[in-house]
Amino acid sequence: MTITFRIVLKPDAAAAAARDPALAEGLDLTAVAVELDHDDPRFHRLLELTRQTSGAWLNPYMTFTAAETAAARYLQLQCRGKIINETPADAAQNRAIVDGAGFHVIAGRPAPIKLLDRFALTKITIAPNAIGCAAHWSPEFVVPRPIADAFKDEG
Repeated sequence: MTITFRIVLKPDAAAAAARDPALAEGLDLTAVAVELDHDDPRFHRLLELTRQTSGAWLNPYMTFTAAETAAARYLQLQCRGKIINETPADAAQNRAIVDGAGFHVIAGRPAPIKLLDRFALTKITIAPNAIGCAAHWSPEFVVPRPIADAFKDEG
């Protein structure tokens, strides 16, 4: 198993990283997101560097070997496809949904998790055979009907 982080740098963090020789070489710091494995020395350097800035968003995901995947009883896809952007109205509606949701309760105590039952995306353009990411901050996916039907048919 490999743990990788999709990292979105805030502007001052991206500027600081671009000035750092260990980070500027080999990383496209102009990209929307940078991906680094957990054991990459540049990941640890980036964490250290961003402590002096306004920070970054980290989205971790794991990649499993074929044997590890075959042994799994549950599978949740990691979207590496197109990010479906929210319109300003979508963002306002989604913020209201998040703010209105209560924290998930585990063993009688609220956990720092909010489970959303809806999400606003009004302008979706995605290829008929593609899987999209629902906005930059959500772990949810957008799929065309044929793909959803294929997953449903396969159980």
